[in-house]
Amino acid sequence: MGIVNKIGNIWSNLTADPVVKRWDDQLTAIRNGNYEAMESENDGKLRSPYDNSTVRRCLGLMSSNIAQVPILIYQNDSRVPPQFDFYEVLRKPNSYTSSYELKEQTMIYYYLYGEAFWFLNTNDYGYIREIYTLHPSFMKHVQESPTSPISGWIYNDNVPMNTTQVIHFKTFNPYGGVRGLPLLDTILIDLQADKEAMIYNKNFFRNGTKVNGMITLDKDMSTTLEEMRRVLGEFKKEHQGSKNAYKVGILSPGMQYEEYGQTMKDMEYIGGRDAIRDRALVVLGVHKSIVGITDKIDRSTADVALRSLWQTTLKPDCVRIQEKLNAELFDIFFPGYSCAFDFSQVEELKKDMKATMDVAMALMELGYTRNEVNTRLSLSMPDDNEEGDMRFISSKLKPLVEEAEVVEPVEPVAPDEKPPKDKKSISDLFIKKLGCYLHIQRCDVIKRIVKKKPLFDVEEVKVQLNQLFEREETRFEKTFSPLATKNDVNKLMYGEKGLNKSVLNVIMNEIDEGVGLSENVDQIADRIKEIYVFLEKQFKIEPPLPLEE
Repeated sequence: MGIVNKIGNIWSNLTADPVVKRWDDQLTAIRNGNYEAMESENDGKLRSPYDNSTVRRCLGLMSSNIAQVPILIYQNDSRVPPQFDFYEVLRKPNSYTSSYELKEQTMIYYYLYGEAFWFLNTNDYGYIREIYTLHPSFMKHVQESPTSPISGWIYNDNVPMNTTQVIHFKTFNPYGGVRGLPLLDTILIDLQADKEAMIYNKNFFRNGTKVNGMITLDKDMSTTLEEMRRVLGEFKKEHQGSKNAYKVGILSPGMQYEEYGQTMKDMEYIGGRDAIRDRALVVLGVHKSIVGITDKIDRSTADVALRSLWQTTLKPDCVRIQEKLNAELFDIFFPGYSCAFDFSQVEELKKDMKATMDVAMALMELGYTRNEVNTRLSLSMPDDNEEGDMRFISSKLKPLVEEAEVVEPVEPVAPDEKPPKDKKSISDLFIKKLGCYLHIQRCDVIKRIVKKKPLFDVEEVKVQLNQLFEREETRFEKTFSPLATKNDVNKLMYGEKGLNKSVLNVIMNEIDEGVGLSENVDQIADRIKEIYVFLEKQFKIEPPLPLEE
């Protein structure tokens, strides 16, 4: 019975409510936090960048977009089924927070303070039962010396935590230290100025910042304070408000009214808020169309802006969070497991399938197998079919001149004459012309790519290549016109699209892929060389030699 009781005690500990079991008052402090400390007097000072409407809108959009992306768990690159125990913790991190709210709070803290914290509430056996987000302002780190790593944390001045209980997400701080660097630190002065401009603007329309006019008396005229108040009251009653605008005014003898107008400098102070707003958008990496500012913005620009936000900001930040969880949560509590954000349902990250399929068809026409195309373009097609490794060659690639060779008349050889040297067949001449043509073209293409290594500009190179291939069409026709027409040769090789258009399409995509992988100019040039090497092997072209006239 002793063993049975012991097992029963272990099971009860594993299934017991961790809040009642372990944390009582300390967990209550973690749950509630000292939010009274965040209150401040209404003295016009910026309490936090989150007080700014532009910043709040941007952080809300960025965090809510990331919060919609599910986190998947893998074991040895195989997806773990939903029955995995930790999925339940991610689905409901604690009794106060949903999975969406956990990710949303984490990202708002991360963007606002440059760091975010997860507290892992574990039972006595090290199983994670709850996850809480902690306010970075209440977290103090413990170090033995300024150069030593963090040895612990203290929350709200009274809750000590060890490093295995806390996941610390942070931005890189180039100024040293172990804490993250807030993105908005660079524009705190601007944000404070924006708040002051907002207060100024409010008071301006409430007639609170400046006196609009003054009633003055002649120096020889005297009156009491009560009399002046009576005159002022009657004057405001007759002339203040939109319904009394432009009325003729009457003052007592010895009195005169002097009006104070708004200066251009004051109006510029109010209008400067737009510039501050734009600087905040630049720091956060958000295009103004995303936050609803649509002046001079069309639909295509807005779509590109949202796609760019995901590609340059949101996805990299997700990967940063993901890798931190793998290093400090899964490697410690779930060895052999890892997590990853599932971007497959993010519309802005989905490729343009029509353009992708055009490239896939061009690659297959050049002789790549379906599996090679699948890997190169990340099409996620099943590759367990043996046919995916087969190389299909279109019948259109068969040299058209072979038929001409069959019907070509053969001149009889006179018995007294020596037979002439064997003339090369038309197909051999076609292959030789093709080899020389592609060799010259490859040299011209590579020259335009490597010509300005230090000042390599992708768009400029693409323009030059487009111009080059427009001229190549003329050279193409002159090269093969003795054998066949330009249309016949194009149909023979790559259908209606033609040789040059197919090759140019593949070159452009290789350049984009190389730039996307941050390759240097020489590596991109090697990609282009591989295309022409493949063509030479495909058509069994010998090393290029001078073409005989």
